[in-house]
Amino acid sequence: MIIETLRFGALDVNEKEIINFKEGLPGLENLHRFIMIDDEDSEPIKWMQSIDDGNIVLPMINPFVVLDDYEIDVNDHEVEYLGLWEMKDLYVLCVVLIPEKIEEMTVNLAAPVLINISTGDAKQVLVDRKDHAIKHPIFEAVYDYIEGSRKNVSALAQN
Repeated sequence: MIIETLRFGALDVNEKEIINFKEGLPGLENLHRFIMIDDEDSEPIKWMQSIDDGNIVLPMINPFVVLDDYEIDVNDHEVEYLGLWEMKDLYVLCVVLIPEKIEEMTVNLAAPVLINISTGDAKQVLVDRKDHAIKHPIFEAVYDYIEGSRKNVSALAQN
């Protein structure tokens, strides 16, 4: 299926890669189907593109890039809702806010998106932890990730 998007132009979407939010996302309840786009120019930030509205795309990041010890408790209701019978099927991402001043970039660690990679079912959940801020600064973590990747690439090139 071909979809038109504002950011990425025309995309050929493999139906097996569609992520389904049965209840939509908070503030976007009418949007249920998304795909993940990896763009090497923005790595480690990924893009969750709506299939239902080509103008909607959310920057996302793996929270473990930001905090090594990021931790959430997935309750029994969410496990059942997403069919997460094996934790290896769980993929966690968090929404990034990218303001005009990129140095002020933040991530919402308090409301991660949980994705069952086997079924494609997903849900954004609220985490009740004081150490998971709604606006956690990430510019330095992203910069460190990029610098670390460049070192790894140059080390490979030398071998």
